[in-house]
Amino acid sequence: MIRMSKILFLLVLISTVYTKQPDWVLKRPINNSYFIGIGIANKSNSREYIQSAKNSALNDLSSEISVRISSELVDIAIEKSGLSEEEVRLEIHSSTKADLEGYVLVDTWENKNEYWVYYRLSKEFYEEQKRLKRENAINLSLDLFTNAKEKESNLETQGETINSAIEYFVQSLIPIQNYYATPLETTYNGERIFLQNEIYSSLQSILSRIKLNVSNPKLNVKIGNSLNNRLDVLVTFSDNGRYVNVTNVPINYSFIKGGGELVNIVRTDSKGIARGQIINISPLEKLQMIKCSLDLTNYFVADSTSLYLLKTLKSINTPSSKFIINVIGPTVYLEAMEYNIGVPLSVKILEPKIKKYLTEKGYSFTDDIASADAMISINAESRQGSEMYGQYISFVDATISITDMNTGEEIYKNSLQNKKGIQLSFEKAGLKAYQNVSLEINGNIIPEILEAMK
Repeated sequence: MIRMSKILFLLVLISTVYTKQPDWVLKRPINNSYFIGIGIANKSNSREYIQSAKNSALNDLSSEISVRISSELVDIAIEKSGLSEEEVRLEIHSSTKADLEGYVLVDTWENKNEYWVYYRLSKEFYEEQKRLKRENAINLSLDLFTNAKEKESNLETQGETINSAIEYFVQSLIPIQNYYATPLETTYNGERIFLQNEIYSSLQSILSRIKLNVSNPKLNVKIGNSLNNRLDVLVTFSDNGRYVNVTNVPINYSFIKGGGELVNIVRTDSKGIARGQIINISPLEKLQMIKCSLDLTNYFVADSTSLYLLKTLKSINTPSSKFIINVIGPTVYLEAMEYNIGVPLSVKILEPKIKKYLTEKGYSFTDDIASADAMISINAESRQGSEMYGQYISFVDATISITDMNTGEEIYKNSLQNKKGIQLSFEKAGLKAYQNVSLEINGNIIPEILEAMK
């Protein structure tokens, strides 16, 4: 009995020791020699609570390091990239966490519900590793920058050399992308330079000598037709009074007014020509605009670059040009039969409504059915309803259909039934019902017609 009591006492003692919170759990440690990272995970929330606590501790560790970044450098990064302060600090935090090494597990603690992890990282070790990484990044960037300058000095050889120079300039920014606005001073050709500034100025200099020449800047585009090789751009480089065709450079095509589908990225061929293509174009705007520009972000894999670098590159003034697109809708033959209480309308109501809206979208009308791309048929008739207390009710039934004259296929059909009008006579009530049909055509039918006739 006495032996059993001793065992129970020992178990209670062990349990007490096990559950007692260490000082670092009760109060966050402060150590001038170390960065601290403490993480906690709820055991009930995840089976991977140990890893979750470790990740939380590393996140806390990187946060403590990140807050040391001066506000001045953050402001410079914001100014250069156009990022918000929140985005810049998030980028700093992410890059810091990704580069963490040399941290040491100090302790862990757990109770029934929680699991705690305590990491620390020597500030002296961190600063030394940071210095070595910065030097390595500078050296790698400088090698790529040197290659770019060598290519730049031999631009007269081939158009491909110009593209290679641009690519090396862009690639030279990747090793130093996480240093944001931190000035990186180094030696190039015996002179002290600030590496980022030198790369950006060199890149801007070579880009300023490139021109995108559009041979046919104003195009008439007919709805429903694709344009094969119509968005041609000749890319040239100015070299001491002569022009070199630049090959293999990525050209980005995008709508800046209007919309549709494009082949977005096209590289110039052996003659320096990028052959863009409109796959389809929206009929909603008669006058549209497409911009073509040299795309610097195409020189690297986006997933391997920081948001800061992406935004900074997009802020660089790259050579560009524009296409003005005059959208021409299909030629339409329209026939309309509109009756009011058995009598043909002397002034039709539905026909001019449809003509007005389609004309505004670039569609044209013809009286020659043989030359039409499409035929729109309108059949509408009002009929008498009832009369009550001097108020007369009439109803309109209308059918609208569209036929593709190139294929003979009916591409659209819609029927509007029992559209009501109330007036002082059946005839006037019929006209009122026609007005109500006209409103529905404006709100619902016209968008459907435009979609069908793309």
